[in-house]
Amino acid sequence: MSYDIYIGEDDYSYTFNLSQFFHDTVKVIGKDSTATGLQALYGMCAEDAEVVLERALDEAELIFLTDDPVKLEELRSHYNPSNGWGSVEVAIILLHKMIRSCRKWPFAFVKVHQ
Repeated sequence: MSYDIYIGEDDYSYTFNLSQFFHDTVKVIGKDSTATGLQALYGMCAEDAEVVLERALDEAELIFLTDDPVKLEELRSHYNPSNGWGSVEVAIILLHKMIRSCRKWPFAFVKVHQ
C-alpha cells in the first residue's frame, strides 16, 4: 500500500510502511483534538498544511539529527520497515517536497489517499 498525495498539480506516492513515522511527526492540532499522520492533512489548504509540515520536519530533525550512531541505528530500526520499502531519510525528503509544493500552490487543497 502507499500514500497518494496531491498538492496543486504536484503528486507524490510513498509507501505506507512509514506510517508510524508520519503519525509521530505530522500533527494537526485542533481546538478539541489532534489528528496525526499524512491523512490528517486531507482537505487542508496548502498554505495551512505548510505550517503543519514545517512543524513535522522540525520534529523529525530533532529526532534524527544525532551524532550518536547507536541512537540513530535504534531510531532507524524502530521506523524503517524490515522489508526495505521506505526509509526515514526518504520520508524526510518527502516532507521537504510537500512543503515546496505547498509554497508553490498555496491555495490548493491537499488530498491524501491510501
